[in-house]
Amino acid sequence: MFTTERLIVDNLVPSALIPGGCAAKCDGTYKVGYEGGWEVVSIGTHAVVQKTAAQVVHQYRPWIFLYTKAESNANLRDCAMPALLQLVRNIADGDASVPQAWQGLLPEGQNLRFASALSDHAPGIASMFNALGNCEDAHIVEACKDLVYLQCWPHIAREVHVVPIGTAHCSLLTAHCSLLTAHCSLLTAHCSLTLGVETPVPQ
Repeated sequence: MFTTERLIVDNLVPSALIPGGCAAKCDGTYKVGYEGGWEVVSIGTHAVVQKTAAQVVHQYRPWIFLYTKAESNANLRDCAMPALLQLVRNIADGDASVPQAWQGLLPEGQNLRFASALSDHAPGIASMFNALGNCEDAHIVEACKDLVYLQCWPHIAREVHVVPIGTAHCSLLTAHCSLLTAHCSLLTAHCSLTLGVETPVPQ
């Protein structure tokens, strides 16, 4: 697992200061193999930046990367996420393990909290954000207690097929079983984002 000072100071620290929690993203390389069968997984956030009066761009802003053999609970939920949360706590508490220049960047006691998390259907990523409710790490549970877990749009779009019915067309969503690993359905996420209300989570 690795990161840089620029990613920590420019991306991670501002994310930890967002009231109500930040929007997280996580994904691994898709069908890209490195020597020895390793893949790269990235965890970060999203930003909307106005470049000019007429240009607005969406940017992915990573926090950390890791080389891994699999997007498993052991690698993500039990290693990557605890290390990420510990790094934020160390910066906030002025721990001796962080550079002197980082001390004071975060208020004492500040933690990283997630308002939402977006990923593909990998169960290991869902577990990392406690979207499956199977995490026993108290720091992860606290960081994700108000989290809305969202599904990557391209993965949903690939499961939507238009089927002709007489003269009309009906869009049918064929839900692949792996898309159901998260607790919240597309409808739940849509209502939460557009109406700002809490909706019951399907069991």
